[in-house]
Amino acid sequence: MAPHRLLPLTVAMMVASGASLAVDAPLPLKLSLNLTAERPSGTVGNDPVFFDADRLKTLDDGSIEVEGQVRARSLGKNFEADWARYIPTTDEVFARGNVVLVEGERRLESSDLHLRMSENIGEVNQARFYFTNQSGVSGRGEARKVYIDDREHYRMESTRYTTCPAGNDDWAMRTDNLNLDYVSKVGQARDVTVEYLGVPILYAPGSTSPSTRTARAAS
Repeated sequence: MAPHRLLPLTVAMMVASGASLAVDAPLPLKLSLNLTAERPSGTVGNDPVFFDADRLKTLDDGSIEVEGQVRARSLGKNFEADWARYIPTTDEVFARGNVVLVEGERRLESSDLHLRMSENIGEVNQARFYFTNQSGVSGRGEARKVYIDDREHYRMESTRYTTCPAGNDDWAMRTDNLNLDYVSKVGQARDVTVEYLGVPILYAPGSTSPSTRTARAAS
């Protein structure tokens, strides 16, 4: 992918985002996939969104479609996909095909994504997730659906979760609902089944704990 194509698309998407900047606080453009999660002083409106893709077109309703090796970034997050549509008026992005969303040490892989960019509210289906908390504890798994409530809160349905390293699935937890709260550092699960080597060995109607092996991703 030619690096020089990023700058014109970057400018176009920044204008489309509706972001404005005070004269005494210029926002320098830079070719980086890692932007700070903090907004520059003096900015108002939605966070700017930067795209790089093989093809771009503007639709009649003002939305923008990008296709082919799509890479997008905004403050504190970036994602990749085969196709995406950005709606500036609502600051929403819809993406599909080999979607990868990265926010700091948290990574979601899915076939689709719907996200309100500045508010960081959205959802993905049939997701694989890889999360690392502030203490360096990593958790990974799969979920039928993941709701992103904001940067620090996630809700998951029909989830299989483990803190074992990649390639080792000896211990795992299956749960109907898993909530991860990175503010209170608590993980909550409902209808929990603990498995060892794929065999269920323990059931509990619910669990709330920041310290157990299967809930430590939020500790």
